[in-house]
Amino acid sequence: MVPIVDAIGAGDLAKAIELTTPEITEKLSLAGTPDEVRAKIESEIAPTGVNHMICAITDPGLVKSFTGRELTGVPGVDGQLRLIHEHLMPAFR
Repeated sequence: MVPIVDAIGAGDLAKAIELTTPEITEKLSLAGTPDEVRAKIESEIAPTGVNHMICAITDPGLVKSFTGRELTGVPGVDGQLRLIHEHLMPAFR
């Protein structure tokens, strides 16, 4: 993970993304439909005792600006926040 952190520190987001394997992505992120994300939280994260999470929203526009890559099917920041508010937060109150 050090090379990834170094690439981010150097401002080379494209290199950091290139170095990030699918396994690292799966371990460190939550992505999918609200039902898929909720299931992963319930089955993998909550049982470890975690009771607070920080949401780092991916801005598709910024990813495109920095890397030239399109994130197809990913809603903008407002859309992602709305999904969290409407579909995830009620499940964990």
